[in-house]
Amino acid sequence: MARTVSRLNRADFNELGESEKRHFYKCRHCGEMVDMRQLDDVLFHEDHVHRPDIQYGGSERLGESKQ
Repeated sequence: MARTVSRLNRADFNELGESEKRHFYKCRHCGEMVDMRQLDDVLFHEDHVHRPDIQYGGSERLGESKQ
């Protein structure tokens, strides 16, 4: 399953509410705003290297089971 990446520009970031802004940080390498809730984005922005060996493409709420 391919994941679409949406980049957040400064104007869009400024329009977010404070409760939403707290989930973002500015990448020290490229200056892009990174959503800390997206593990694949966070890992990429650590050193700007794609990590196909790390399986991090999904999430599941604790207490929920797949049926």
